[in-house]
Amino acid sequence: MTGLALLAVSAGLLTVGAELFAEHAGEAGRRVGVTVLAVGLIVAGAEPEELITGVFASARHRGGIAAGDALG
Repeated sequence: MTGLALLAVSAGLLTVGAELFAEHAGEAGRRVGVTVLAVGLIVAGAEPEELITGVFASARHRGGIAAGDALG
């Protein structure tokens, strides 16, 4: 039972952390004049499937999905 509780808490913290990362990465990009799409592409990395996911997520203003895909 304790393991299940730890898993749930960990999943929640990971979700919150990914959202915060995405929000701040986008804001940092705006401050230096880089678009949110470019930040998503940089975060997505060089793997084609992650790049495609990052492009679509950024285009739809879902930075958390792009960041979660890159980190996952």
